Amino acid sequence: MIPYFDPEKFIGYVSKVSAELTRVHFPNSTLLKGFYYNGSFLTGGLVRNYVIIEGDGFGFLGRIVEIALPEKERFGLPEKTLSQGAELHPTGFIEIQCVFDICNPSKIDKGYKMYPSIGAKVFLCSEQTLKFFFEHLSDDSTTHDDLLKDFCEVIGETHQEPIGLSSNALFSRHSAIVGTTGSGKSYSIGKIIEGLSQVDNSKIILLDATGEFANIKGVGVKNAIFTESDVDEQVYFPYEKLNFEDFVMLFRATGQSQAPKIQEALWSLRLSALVTKKGEMSKLTDYSVSSDSPLVVKAKKSKANFKALMLEHIHEIDNEGVDFDISFLPQQIVEECIYESGFTIGTFGDQNAKEKDYVSSLVSRISTKINRPISEKIFNFKKAIPSNKNIVDVINAFLADNTQTILNINLSEVAFEEKMREILIDCIGRYLLNLARKDTFKNKPTIVFLDEAHQFLNKKIKDDFFEIELSSFASIAKECRKYGLFLCLSTQRPRDVPDDVLSQMGTLIAHRLINGYDREAIERASPEASKYLLKFLPSLGKGEALIVGTDFPMPLHIKISEIKCPDVFAPKSETPKLGKLK
Repeated sequence: MIPYFDPEKFIGYVSKVSAELTRVHFPNSTLLKGFYYNGSFLTGGLVRNYVIIEGDGFGFLGRIVEIALPEKERFGLPEKTLSQGAELHPTGFIEIQCVFDICNPSKIDKGYKMYPSIGAKVFLCSEQTLKFFFEHLSDDSTTHDDLLKDFCEVIGETHQEPIGLSSNALFSRHSAIVGTTGSGKSYSIGKIIEGLSQVDNSKIILLDATGEFANIKGVGVKNAIFTESDVDEQVYFPYEKLNFEDFVMLFRATGQSQAPKIQEALWSLRLSALVTKKGEMSKLTDYSVSSDSPLVVKAKKSKANFKALMLEHIHEIDNEGVDFDISFLPQQIVEECIYESGFTIGTFGDQNAKEKDYVSSLVSRISTKINRPISEKIFNFKKAIPSNKNIVDVINAFLADNTQTILNINLSEVAFEEKMREILIDCIGRYLLNLARKDTFKNKPTIVFLDEAHQFLNKKIKDDFFEIELSSFASIAKECRKYGLFLCLSTQRPRDVPDDVLSQMGTLIAHRLINGYDREAIERASPEASKYLLKFLPSLGKGEALIVGTDFPMPLHIKISEIKCPDVFAPKSETPKLGKLK
């Protein structure tokens, strides 16, 4: 049995109990000093140290948050008193973290069904005890097969032995890693990915916004990059998988006059592609320009025949994935500019010059965008990139391959202009969301890391005539836990993440946060975090973090351990040094 109440580690007695804090009386100030015990150095009763309070058949694990002298001793304290060994009687304040059963210590109660008694003894918490508690935080960690081994060190102990944390506790209800730039967020991601790569039955998809993890490599790693360069790892998102709203956002189609025309043009081109693929082109003969052109011309043609043909293929036309030639989209939009009815009953009308004027700017934008190198390469508008570099197929192959654990998607070369990056990320998120709804991840839980999440969440594509919200990852946060698709957000600006998304994060790993609005966002999202613990946020050192979660019976103050394979998992995020180059 673990020696929870070791007389050699006694430091004081409980003198007052309240709902928030427990006061401890130190009989002698020497109990605050550090000492060696069994080869380990214990730092005594200092702020941030963990302690054990004795109970009847149970114990309380707490943390010292404040130490003070009684008022009469404080006012009469000369400068030389401590060095002369004067008898002082300090008082400490302990925030209780959890209650545990001595006979079954893995049974930890997060809520406080009881409180310490006046006069109860207080002992320093040994490193062995802390390691045990930290590694038994999840109901699923009894076998220890889900542990991220040697993940972190406990803050508050001089001799620090790395401990493991349960991956189920960290991610089963989504998670967020927050902190100012340079506080260690990216390093934490690297350490987590290194640990997860050793946990069986898990998959990792990393959406790398800045290219910090471009060095991740290995047998179980698949790298992909959206780029203009023709490289082996180049991928594209197939424009055929874009839905109507994606096209509206991508080409900035105004809501009243241009969006309906782009919708009709997409239907017509998809219909033409479908009947051609099925060898039924004769059904569209009356509406064709020529046998070599997919254009559909409806002016002065039968309405009934065309609508019957549309109705026959409507389910396929509405589905994303119909392989049509987007280079004909500008011309098809012009062909859609017709009067609803012609002079002959039952036919479409002639060309409408006024509508042509309305769509002229849209036609120009589409022609420009599908020919621009960066957008053309991202969506493969000219079909110059081999089909096996389709990111949809890459994701599917990665999920089906049991030898691959990490899919790193590098987005660093995608332009910010015209919301290109946000639209692309939302498209990838929607595809993953649809896979989750089909139970794709049930037997192979997958964690999606979204780096620089503030760039992609709470975003809208809008102008004077339309407004469309990018909501794929918000939907993943709200509904995909039960499907086995988990989200890990990383951001330096938690205040920019919508409250309804941040509140879905079951675990928060908070590095240094200085901005008051950011700290308030964490407080709103984590009612479990005490106000005493959150006071440490502005002063956390590099790599230090507070972990608060629904699956953790107590908040944790830790330092992320060093990455064992830095050449593989460490991010490229070092700050360049100022000075003269030699």
